[in-house]
Amino acid sequence: MPMTTPPACESFLRDEYPRLVGFLRLQFGVDAEDIAQDAVVKLIDRWDRLDTDQPPRAWLYTVALRDGYRLGRRLRRLTGALPLLAPQSDTADVAEAAAATLDTRRVLAALPERQRAAVVLRYYCDLPAAVAAQVLGTTDEAVRALCHRAVVALRRTDLDPVDL
Repeated sequence: MPMTTPPACESFLRDEYPRLVGFLRLQFGVDAEDIAQDAVVKLIDRWDRLDTDQPPRAWLYTVALRDGYRLGRRLRRLTGALPLLAPQSDTADVAEAAAATLDTRRVLAALPERQRAAVVLRYYCDLPAAVAAQVLGTTDEAVRALCHRAVVALRRTDLDPVDL
């Protein structure tokens, strides 16, 4: 039986899906589309049961983040490392875009996992600290502290989070 998507969910995903995939690419590098699609299927399945007081964005990112961590653990067990893949594109600026993306991923990969997640959620996904805190299962203050420490570390590498 085919799954039908509620109109409100469809509208939400139309706006949020590209950001979710971008977040997952910066956070994990590999299999971002697969992780995002799995999280979307779970969201559609649970849409009517979600708490209307809580934004679905936090739920979606939390599920995707946990799925990405699970996948990363499985891959590390199998291969010993989580490789970073270059973006796939047919544009004339492929080399420049790939270099910039790989450089950003390389610098972000050097951050501790929670700092990286906080920075990507706040600066790339442009989520408020409260929503990022829900996704990470912590407080607003902890998210701001993680971002501050990450920004200090990124500035030492001459990469400002605004450039992400």
